[in-house]
Amino acid sequence: MLAFYEQSPKLGAGDLIHFRKAGYEWSAERFLRALDDAVARGRSLE
Repeated sequence: MLAFYEQSPKLGAGDLIHFRKAGYEWSAERFLRALDDAVARGRSLE
């Protein structure tokens, strides 16, 4: 989380536990990309 906090723009909150809005958006984009890739490859999501 420290690396997320030190990035510009900051992705992590100052408490070093939570994301900031940009961090949650980054995380959601990565998750959806991985989900789309898994579906495209026909993998089971179990």
